[in-house]
Amino acid sequence: MPEQLAQVEQSVQLQSQANHHKRVVKWSIASGVTLLIAVVLIAVPVFLTMQINQLASDLSNQVGITIWLNDDALTEGGQLGKDATNLLRVLEENPNVDDVYFVNKDEALERFTQMTADSPEIIEQLEGNPLPTSLEISLNDPQVVEQITEQIVVNDHFLRSIDDPENPKDSISYFQPVIEPLLTATQPVRIVSSFVGVLGILLGIVAFALVGNTIRIAIVGYRERHNSA
Repeated sequence: MPEQLAQVEQSVQLQSQANHHKRVVKWSIASGVTLLIAVVLIAVPVFLTMQINQLASDLSNQVGITIWLNDDALTEGGQLGKDATNLLRVLEENPNVDDVYFVNKDEALERFTQMTADSPEIIEQLEGNPLPTSLEISLNDPQVVEQITEQIVVNDHFLRSIDDPENPKDSISYFQPVIEPLLTATQPVRIVSSFVGVLGILLGIVAFALVGNTIRIAIVGYRERHNSA
């Protein structure tokens, strides 16, 4: 009889240990899966946000203003005349302007030649150098491009340096519309990414809680086996 009782106790103990082991395995799997999901949910939004920001930054760096000058704004040597020079100085003194670069007719022709390298007949048909000179303006903050443009088109030096003072905006160009649609189009993506990122952080907290609970169960099981030994 005592032997049968001992066997029953041993069987119950083994069953208890097996159940405990199953619980530890179950909690370990649950915590591992939860932690993996949390890492993915955090990593994906971070990656998407970085890519969007990088794209916006690359496009922003390409945003600038180009002023097309008429030939009368130049000296006989092809350099900037009085009004064009004064315009250049005004632009350089603007705190929102990073740099102003003068593209003379020779450089303009060289650029055009490179652009049409696949169609050399275009260059062959040109008579002389009809390309205009220009001022290329890079900005410290691309978001102020419209503000700077509005300041330029009412500048007297600018108006005396272009072909058609009655239509000053025909002699100035910029690419601000590229940035705003990008930011607008990616706004939902960034909002969703932020939400998913927060969800990932919450799941990460849950995963660490599960890990802690798994460790606690394992310790309890160890104590039970040690006490029964």
